[in-house]
Amino acid sequence: MTSAMKAFESCSARRASPHTFGLDRMEDAYEVFAHGTTTGALKVVLYRE
Repeated sequence: MTSAMKAFESCSARRASPHTFGLDRMEDAYEVFAHGTTTGALKVVLYRE
């Protein structure tokens, strides 16, 4: 698992989804979602800062 998959940003959407990323980290979000079987991601949330 890459460090991008382990890291996620803090925001209020975190309560609804454990995988939350700013738009500038869209590629990281894709990697986490693409490897959902290992990361446990059912969805990711992208937010504008």
